[in-house]
Order: sequence, then C-alpha cells, then structure tokens
Amino acid sequence: MTKSISRKLGIALLIMVTAFACNLIAAEEKAADEKAVSPDAKSAVQPSKESKESKVLATVNGVAIKEDEVDLLFEHLEGRMPRSHILNQLIQKKAIEQFLDKEKFTIEEKLVDDEIALITDVYAKRNIDLKAKMKEQQISEEEFKREIKFQVRLREYLEGKTTDNEVMDGLSGVRASHILIATAEIKEEDAEKKIKEIEEGLRKSENLKEAFAEAAGKYSDCPSKAKGGDLGVFKRGTMVKEFSDVAFSLEVGQMSPPVKTKFGYHLILVTERNPLDKDKYEKDKEKFKAQYVQMKTLQFVADTTEKAEVERFDTFELPNSKPGVDKKTGDEKENKPDEKPVIKDSKTDADDGK
Repeated sequence: MTKSISRKLGIALLIMVTAFACNLIAAEEKAADEKAVSPDAKSAVQPSKESKESKVLATVNGVAIKEDEVDLLFEHLEGRMPRSHILNQLIQKKAIEQFLDKEKFTIEEKLVDDEIALITDVYAKRNIDLKAKMKEQQISEEEFKREIKFQVRLREYLEGKTTDNEVMDGLSGVRASHILIATAEIKEEDAEKKIKEIEEGLRKSENLKEAFAEAAGKYSDCPSKAKGGDLGVFKRGTMVKEFSDVAFSLEVGQMSPPVKTKFGYHLILVTERNPLDKDKYEKDKEKFKAQYVQMKTLQFVADTTEKAEVERFDTFELPNSKPGVDKKTGDEKENKPDEKPVIKDSKTDADDGK
C-alpha cells in the first residue's frame, strides 16, 4: 500500500493501537524519537482469554468490557497510560466495531496483509525484527492482524465517505475572534444572560470589529482577550465542534449569536477566510486527503461513541488535567493545576493546507 496515510497510521498502530482518537501523526513522530517505545508492539494486544472472575467495567450497547482487558493493556503499555484512559479507548473501539458491523462494511484481506507488510518493512529499516519483537511480547500473529484489520477497516470506511470538496472545505481556514463567558465559576443562566447583553450592545455598534475587540478585552474569560479575542487562523476540527461549526458557517465580518460549548457561552466574529488553493490541492491531493481523514477520524470516534449506549461500572477517576501515572497501580497522581478556558481540543498537522 503506497498511501501516505497508510504509512502514518500503520506506524502509530505499533505504539498504541487503542489510541486511535489521538493525533496519529504526532504519535508516529514521537515513535521515531523514542526508540524504546517505537518497537513496543505490545500495545497491539487484545486479550484472547477472559478470566471467569473478571469484573465487568463497562458495556457498549450491551457488550461487556472486562477488567482483565484493561489490566492486560495496562501491563503492555508498562503503566504509561492510566486505566481510566485505557477503558475509555476500549469503549471507543467497541463502539466503532459495532457501528462498522451494523453498516456491514467489510474490507479485502489483501489490504490488511499489505498494511502488515508495510509496517514490517518500516521496522526492518530500523533494524527491528517485528515478528521477533511480537514473540518476545507474547503477541500472536492472529491477535496482531486482528488489530491491524480494525484500523484499516476504519480508515477505508472514512476515506470512502470523503469527497474532494469536503477535504478542500475542511482544510480551509478561518480567522476569528471570540468573547467567552465561562460557566466554571458562575451559574449557566447568569453566563447566558451576560453574553446576550454583550451581544445586544455589539449589534448596535457602528464599527463591529473595533467594538468586538474592546468588549473581548473587557469581558472575555479567555486568554485571547489580550488580543481583542483574536484566535488566529484555524481549520475545521481543531476547535470544539459546536464552536467550529458556527465559525465556518459565518461570512467575513459576521458575528454569531451566543454559542454554548463545554467552556461556556461565546460570541464569534469571523475576520478572514483562508480557502485551500484548488491547484495546490490537485498537485498533492493524497497528502491533503490524509490530513483531512486524520481530522475526521477524531470527530467520527467522538460522535460514534456518544451515540452508543454506554454504561460504566468502574471507579476510575477521570481528571481534566494530565497528571503522572503510578506504574504499579495505574492510578493518576494528584495534580490539579489552575485551568484556563481553552477552545482548541486538538492540534493537527494540516497547516500545509494554508
């Protein structure tokens, strides 16, 4: 398989196959720098046997995820990821598998074999014998192939649902400013009332751009207030969905009504549009499509998981921050930094589309 996305996703699989909701390109780059981690094919393991006494930690549309599945992945990841996050990713994976099964979406085995051959070749160039490494980590070829098949199946489904126009729109950028009234420390109804008052005043202004920047500096709870609310240029998918959808629906100079996200209430003003040049896209279509599918995967995973009927029975903590992890227990160490409202959910390497 010659597609660049195949290379990027394939390498990332060997790092953490269940972490497909993460930035896969970043994972691949990290692997190149951390030789001790890159050959760690242990992360591709899913348990083939379940203990009769294994506790059910969650169900996805009635299908159980058991404690021994989480424990095994925790061991293979050598404590680098807390059990709460591992369970989250197993839930996501189960939801995706069920969705693809419901869609009756299948792929040819040759695609899977080609992907494995590509991965094997990549590691051979690093002087790493993949089969020997798998044997060392007690990973069967059947288990490894099953996980590779999952990733290829997901990728092929999304690529098949992606059009050129969608890619060009998705990789185009907008520049916007916003005013945030955060709901972290005040009641939601108070925040909503305040943002509506600000909106009312701005709609009466003669110079909306100047008035907006002034109001952002005075009222916004986001650090961008120091720049009049300016967030710079961003692409679809790099902001929380509710924010991104509205921003990309606005014309230059147009202000949104109040938009609610998990951070609070926003007013959004689009100040520039940066469309992806069609000629540039045609010259390197494969690269641009790979970038967009990577972004699309993040949202697809989130949406599919949200639509699934998920029940959790674990007692794992789900912190907002990223503390250290106790490698023996999998528990997350105490770490509660002061949080500031941040709009960006994830970064992508789609900046080449500017």
